[in-house]
Amino acid sequence: MQNNGILKFKKLIDGNKNIFLIIVAILLTLLIFLLIFSSIDDSDKVTITAEGIVKNEKLQELEFIDISLTGDDEGYVLSMGVVNHTDKDCDITDVDVVIKDKNGKELVTLPVYFDTKLTPEDKILIEASTPLDLSKAYTKEIIERKEK
Repeated sequence: MQNNGILKFKKLIDGNKNIFLIIVAILLTLLIFLLIFSSIDDSDKVTITAEGIVKNEKLQELEFIDISLTGDDEGYVLSMGVVNHTDKDCDITDVDVVIKDKNGKELVTLPVYFDTKLTPEDKILIEASTPLDLSKAYTKEIIERKEK
């Protein structure tokens, strides 16, 4: 019985050889594109894992959590969650994040603006970016910006 099915398949291919070759060519092209695009990743991204960068930090009633600093040849992005753990609205809406190297030398000060005052237990995600190379980042300091 299986030989009968194989013979039918061979007859189908022989009768439509050009269509079969076109289908095989299309499938091979799709496979090549799939392999090429699946191999593209963010392997050129750098993630700074220094404890002084990623550790949670408090500033008055705010806690900065889930901190990451990632970058590549085009620049770096600092991402942080901000939580108001108090029972009152927070008046802080602007902070500076000072990024320093291992020797304490300032690499950059990133201004961070909140869109709104945080109410009790609010949590937001904020990001700040710079085109500068922060591959030597080792610590951070979060300070409230007084002037606006």
